[in-house]
Amino acid sequence: MVPTPDPHVQIARKLQSMETAKVELVRQVADVLRAIQRGSEREMTQALGGVVAVSYFLANQLGLSLDAVDREGREALPRTLLSDALDAADVEVIARHLRSTR
Repeated sequence: MVPTPDPHVQIARKLQSMETAKVELVRQVADVLRAIQRGSEREMTQALGGVVAVSYFLANQLGLSLDAVDREGREALPRTLLSDALDAADVEVIARHLRSTR
């Protein structure tokens, strides 16, 4: 018979996992900024992919629906980016991509 893990230990592990994910998210964002400064497409792609992956991991650890995170991303895109008067065509490319992934 497998012993039941102590609930306090489970909570502590979950909290530690979330703290690690938060630190990793900040690290990934710093990697994105460094990669942009270097101009390395490969490094930028890797770092941005890391931001996405860690964001999903953290959302899952927080008990959030990944589908809801996707939905909020699609809805936030125009609010967030168009408010800065960015090129609407660029925003539409991203919106199309987000719609096609779900």
